[in-house]
Amino acid sequence: MGSGASKQVQPSSKQLYSKSKSEEYVDEDEKALEDHKMYLENMYMLKRMFKQLDPAVMKTTSDVQGEVKVSVKHVSDKSLLLVKVIAAQDLLAKDVRGHTSDPYVKVELLLNHQTAPTSSEEYSNVRSTAVVKNNLNPVFNEIFTFSLTTEQINIAQLRCSVWCYDALGRDDFMGERIISVSDLDCHDNVQTAWYELLPEIDLSIGGYVSIKLTYKLPQTLNVMIQGANNINAAVGNVEPYVRAYIPGVPYVYKTKPCKNEDSLVWNEDFDFPLPKEELTSRYIVLVLADGNSTESYFGECHIDLDNFQFEHGFEGSFALSDMRGNVTVRSRWTRNAITQEFKEALEAHAMYRKPEFMFSRVRGTNNAGVTVRVPKAGAQSRLRVVNGILVH
Repeated sequence: MGSGASKQVQPSSKQLYSKSKSEEYVDEDEKALEDHKMYLENMYMLKRMFKQLDPAVMKTTSDVQGEVKVSVKHVSDKSLLLVKVIAAQDLLAKDVRGHTSDPYVKVELLLNHQTAPTSSEEYSNVRSTAVVKNNLNPVFNEIFTFSLTTEQINIAQLRCSVWCYDALGRDDFMGERIISVSDLDCHDNVQTAWYELLPEIDLSIGGYVSIKLTYKLPQTLNVMIQGANNINAAVGNVEPYVRAYIPGVPYVYKTKPCKNEDSLVWNEDFDFPLPKEELTSRYIVLVLADGNSTESYFGECHIDLDNFQFEHGFEGSFALSDMRGNVTVRSRWTRNAITQEFKEALEAHAMYRKPEFMFSRVRGTNNAGVTVRVPKAGAQSRLRVVNGILVH
């Protein structure tokens, strides 16, 4: 009863086609290429978001990250300041292999930006914790005592710096935070907080810059840079100038360089288009630098316009300081609608934790929170899940 047609035999699982080694390599290369393409897309997406940020944020680039936890209490009847260094977290790896660090914390009491004088090494105003080996989230729990009267509180600061111990050379700086004692409610009371680590701050920077503000209807703010004095400029061929801009307004102006003298005079004015409805959410940035060097920095000041009375104008002086790593600078722009969009975008990325390299779990939250860190912007933030909603 044969029909002449040969019987078709289905191949067994062992007879099914299997890829050759060369084809497997091709698949791996394609996957690597696809992953790289996704990485580039993520980076491009982030760069577009960063372009909307405050320029004062964008200029800060460093290899500093992490936080330090400190408790402070002033015992008034004994004129003592108690400082407890509790812990640090999310530190960068500084060892030669780039895997871990050997951190310790140095605490320094400053009066008027200078190390407080002391008559005994036993009561030195620079103290250090013990080194914690191989740990990026070290716990210290060490208490230091400093002599500090109630009258000195207004000029007292604590400089808490984190270092990585190096047995073979100079210890590596990992970040610092300067805390004004007057900002703490620590009068016979314990204040405890996590402080974000910042790049090193140059406390030798000082001086004043004087300006005059005039508002011209319908929507022009005129900024006159009058002069500066007592700046800490190097002796020699130095020609200071002032760079002026308002974040969110697409204009940057520079005064002409001026020969370095005790008092600098420019008397140059610049117009910024700025509707008066936006005055409450804007501020002026003045940066003093050297016209002969791109690396120079003599300090800056940020002038809020929320109290500016445009009918009367303003004339006065502002202190210069090192604000390159100032946390206040990085928080100002949160009042602007553009940053609100940036925040919402970050929350959307945090929801899916994409791109993955930006996010890590927050310790001790049972997977209920994530940390987003953006080194290029010198910023980091924590987001937690509350009732299924991501919040700060």
